[in-house]
Amino acid sequence: MKGKAELHCNTEMTKMHEKEKVKDFRKVRKPKGLTVEENDNEIRLILDGKKVEEENMQVTCNAFEGWAVAAQACILNEESNKKVVLDVKPGVNYDQDPEKTKNEGHLARFLYRAMRFDEQYDWFMLSEELSNEVKDFRRFLESGVFINNIATCDAGNTNREEDENAIEDILSKGNTLKTVLSDVVDVGNNDVFRQLPVGLFKDEVGKENRIFTGGKSAIDLWTYYNSEISIVELKYKNRMIGIITEIFFYANYMYDLVTQNDGFIMNTTPNKTPARGYEKLTVKGFDTVNGIMLADKTGFHPLVNEKGLEILSNGSNPKIKYYMAKYGFKGEVYRVC
Repeated sequence: MKGKAELHCNTEMTKMHEKEKVKDFRKVRKPKGLTVEENDNEIRLILDGKKVEEENMQVTCNAFEGWAVAAQACILNEESNKKVVLDVKPGVNYDQDPEKTKNEGHLARFLYRAMRFDEQYDWFMLSEELSNEVKDFRRFLESGVFINNIATCDAGNTNREEDENAIEDILSKGNTLKTVLSDVVDVGNNDVFRQLPVGLFKDEVGKENRIFTGGKSAIDLWTYYNSEISIVELKYKNRMIGIITEIFFYANYMYDLVTQNDGFIMNTTPNKTPARGYEKLTVKGFDTVNGIMLADKTGFHPLVNEKGLEILSNGSNPKIKYYMAKYGFKGEVYRVC
């Protein structure tokens, strides 16, 4: 089947005045499952422990990274003595029993994210109870071998004329992604791949050893250039604050997987034929991860803005960099048969 499509290659950064960001964070309605408390010393984000354990990381009430960055953007240069504190009520408890971990994927990803975010931003801290739980999870990760899963078939397509899947496919062809991002970051001229799995398993891949959620958990687009890996979280008509959570998790996961920082172990199972470009990752010659948030022309969530991007990029790991860009789309998209 034949089709036609066009991606406008102009990119732009979202902009918002300082006073608008202050208004947006303090006055925007918070989702059910997230409570924000503010006093002279802190802005406390309190997540619903049940939702943390049972729902995806990017849902609005669980996306603490987005809310934390927005809170810091709000108080930056205004009340610099304040900290952003993350808390969970009721508290969570990660059961390290191998019989239990396979069902705790959402919680494991949350603790991993909280651990890395707490490490990288000095304006952010964990409540005492959550800090203790994160320390236990850190010891768990240091106690064994943790490996990723391998895609063994090509990424699929849909029959829809216009959706994230169709646009993702277009961006993976030729130099389209490079052109779209040309004003933001140079991702090189190598192939662009789709749907890289981001599962995590203890010792070996198998449902009994699952640590992070699996299934369709994957990076939308990725490519490489010299010693840099560039990953893209793509959105189409989906203005969600959780895009910050997704790109933070994926960027840190990839840093732990493909750099030589003694993080996760790269899966090299010999009896599987890798797909989606995985063979390009198996030599750990990479040292930098570019995390790119890419949205259509309708833009980003109002709290996902240029000042927030600056704060997100100003973490203590200089080898993880973040970017924002927008694309325009028009035309008809057909499944390639």
